[in-house]
Amino acid sequence: MDIVPILLEPTFWLGLFLFALFLLYRLGTRNFHVFSEQGIPGPTPVPFIGNLWGMWYQNIMEEDMKRAKKYGKVYGMFEGTQPALYISDPDIIKCILVRDFDHFVNHPSFGVLPPTMRKMVFFLENKEWKDVRNALTPAFTIGKIKKMTAVIMDHTDKVVAKYNKEAQHGITVEAKRVFSEVTLGIIAQSAFGIQIDHLNDKDPFVENAIAMFGDIFEGQSPSMLLPVVLPQLFSQPILNPEPLQFCIDVLNNVVHQRAQTDQKYNDFLEMFSQTLPNCTKVEAGQTVKAWTGEELDEIIRGQALEFLIDGYETTSQTMSLLVYELAKRPDIQQKLYDQVKEKLDIHGQVTHDMIIELPYMEQIIQETLRLHPILYRLDRQCNKDITYNGFTIKKGMKVQIPAFVLQHSPEYFPDPETFDPDRWSPENKGSINMYAYLPFGGGPRGCIGYAFAMENLKLTLCTFVSQFEFYPVAQTMEKVKYRRGYSILVQPENTTIGMRTRQN
Repeated sequence: MDIVPILLEPTFWLGLFLFALFLLYRLGTRNFHVFSEQGIPGPTPVPFIGNLWGMWYQNIMEEDMKRAKKYGKVYGMFEGTQPALYISDPDIIKCILVRDFDHFVNHPSFGVLPPTMRKMVFFLENKEWKDVRNALTPAFTIGKIKKMTAVIMDHTDKVVAKYNKEAQHGITVEAKRVFSEVTLGIIAQSAFGIQIDHLNDKDPFVENAIAMFGDIFEGQSPSMLLPVVLPQLFSQPILNPEPLQFCIDVLNNVVHQRAQTDQKYNDFLEMFSQTLPNCTKVEAGQTVKAWTGEELDEIIRGQALEFLIDGYETTSQTMSLLVYELAKRPDIQQKLYDQVKEKLDIHGQVTHDMIIELPYMEQIIQETLRLHPILYRLDRQCNKDITYNGFTIKKGMKVQIPAFVLQHSPEYFPDPETFDPDRWSPENKGSINMYAYLPFGGGPRGCIGYAFAMENLKLTLCTFVSQFEFYPVAQTMEKVKYRRGYSILVQPENTTIGMRTRQN
């Protein structure tokens, strides 16, 4: 058969082109049936892109709220061609995080990660995650955390002293910057074993740690979709690469220097170095060390890096939003100050024992974490099929838990946009569904540093409230607005307030 005439026919090439388009369309929509065939609602996806168009200019929390209102507590989305099930039903969330945890052990894959970062416990999977998590647990007991009180107070007091004289007659500050200095000083010493110069406004460690998150919203564009559409060719950094590498280099240098000395540091890096080498596994019928050599060193460094990444942004951002709320609500601030002053008159100084006696302060922290969850979604990857309420979550499917939606829902928190610490009072908090309140996650993969974070927040807040009065200024937002664009963590547009030294 002579095919030359066929090849010369324009209709042949038109047909071939249309067939190629059809195949491309089928490739770009190959999974789009998985929700509709189960009757799960959701927005209509676009081939290859799914429902991600506009992510670089949207307010992610607002979009989550709109979709939950439109589609309900369970709906489907597509990240590229990959299905993601959004669930804001606390009963199902409890099953995913706790009861059926063996179906949802891992976070979804973040692709290829740089050395050290790839060994952070957050990114580890299956048995390796479990082994590292179990080995880390002894480092976060109440007894170990109490030993860090002196470190927390030392850096808090230094930053207070730095601003005390300057704020005699009131100054305008960006609260995030103030509490970044405090938090990074604490983490740098307790996790990295290095000292921050609080009098140096351009300390390189502080500047680079802030920059890891600070510029993540800049320059976002449709090019962000390339790693989703063509993950084999493109990667999307989670944090700004250069500042991240600076912090990793500092950490590597610290580990190298410590290997050449017997000096004791009594910090988390040292605790990680003591607990992780003791982890074992069974291999060919023999019990051997789980990790040795460079792999062990990388895992130890990974946990110190996670302590920095997880602890810095969440704690400093929460503190800045907390004092913003106090500045806007002088009655709540005065009530807290009166209670702090009363306890200071008894204890003489801020201590671990003193903060235990301030339940109203904890209520304020809990309400700040509710109204402003820094991690606005939790995610899990399903590793084997499971059915809830007539729908099935398939193996390999991503599950997204929109914490911001839950914590702003009037069903679980009456008048949710009002800052009300009394909702956490002893007589009220028993009525709160704790699977609608997830600032530290939940279940076995919940935040391992929860107790340390709360200790840090309480000691820092207690000290600052005893020394400073916070008040709104012209630049203070009437209501918190969050920056638009995609990030794992939320960031307000600013947290500018006034700060005045108290005349005690």
